[in-house]
Amino acid sequence: MDDERLTEQAEKLFGKDYWLIDLLPKQAPGDGTGRYFDAERYFMEPRRLKELYNRFARIVIKLNCYCGILVSRPAAGSWARDPEPEQLEQWFQHCASQRRGADHLEVLTSDGGSMLTLSRGDLYMTLYSPSEELLGTLGQLAASEGLFLRQPEKTREEA
Repeated sequence: MDDERLTEQAEKLFGKDYWLIDLLPKQAPGDGTGRYFDAERYFMEPRRLKELYNRFARIVIKLNCYCGILVSRPAAGSWARDPEPEQLEQWFQHCASQRRGADHLEVLTSDGGSMLTLSRGDLYMTLYSPSEELLGTLGQLAASEGLFLRQPEKTREEA
């Protein structure tokens, strides 16, 4: 598939069911009883954010052992098939930086059926349209990095 068709496929996946690879096993309460915003500030510190993004990179590197991937850095305008692990790590670290053009990454499975995304400054990766097999694999890979694979809780508007 050419870059334009891959981008179209990625855009279609944004409307599908999604899961999160997150620091927390479930959504923190929004009633102020916890210390979520203090924890968020703590993990957004540049050194810690880079550490978290290294975990995300290792998940994708390990995932590439089980399936082919196509990676886009939309600021670069192209897709790379099965990039080298060092290149993936560099792109994730670039996304953790505050530099322009480091806004997000998109990782399509080679069959185009599922996608992982990471936006600069997020403390989670989003997984769109996963198969049961992919959920099982990514659940184990997330756990190996001390992270959690979970479905986001429905808001009142979605329910």
